[in-house]
Formats: sequence, structure tokens, C-alpha cells
Amino acid sequence: MNIKQLETLVLVAELGSLSRAAKATGVAQSLVSRSIGQLEAEWGDRLFERTGRGVVLSEFGRRVFPQVQLL
Repeated sequence: MNIKQLETLVLVAELGSLSRAAKATGVAQSLVSRSIGQLEAEWGDRLFERTGRGVVLSEFGRRVFPQVQLL
């Protein structure tokens, strides 16, 4: 885990979309997805649930998000 991954997590949560977060940071969507996937693998749970219009924080994501925002 690194600060860039945590910043990406916050941005995806705020924008509700991997592609919008990628566009906002000027990186490929695959890099945003990989970053989130690495955090999920490290923490052992899903951070987001897909919806028809993007992503929302999962139950686990909602629990860890306040601590991530503090960093």
C-alpha cells in the first residue's frame, strides 16, 4: 500500500467511477483498476461494488474510507 493507491481510492469513491478517476488523474483506467485491486488483495476484501452507472463503496469500503481520508 502506498499513498498514491490511497489517493486513488478516495478519488474513485468521490467520483463514483474508475474511468472518471483515471481521466481526472491523467492515467489509464487499467492503472486505476490495478491500484484498487492491489489494495483489495492486501486488505482481503472488496472496496467497491459495481452499479449500472459506476461504482459505490462496499460495506468494507465504507468502514475503511474514513480512516483513509485522514491520511
